[in-house]
Amino acid sequence: GIPEVRTKYGTYADCITNEYAIEVEFDYKWKESIGQAIHYAEATNKKPAIAIIKRKDSSVDYIDQVESALNYLNLNIDTFIISE
Repeated sequence: GIPEVRTKYGTYADCITNEYAIEVEFDYKWKESIGQAIHYAEATNKKPAIAIIKRKDSSVDYIDQVESALNYLNLNIDTFIISE
């Protein structure tokens, strides 16, 4: 994908592919990543996605939290997990 793509609103999507507008974020900031992914998707006419960087030293299962929140509201946001 292409990193740091400027949107029509002047914001910068972390990564744009042919299919996705991807927000990349550390696991503990997953809440912010949902809103940003939706914003970047709308601004670029792409599907929203989140790439969560799972930290080695994380003692909380943030991946479960983000997936539960997305499922609860039936948000169609693809998630990709990246190990630190």
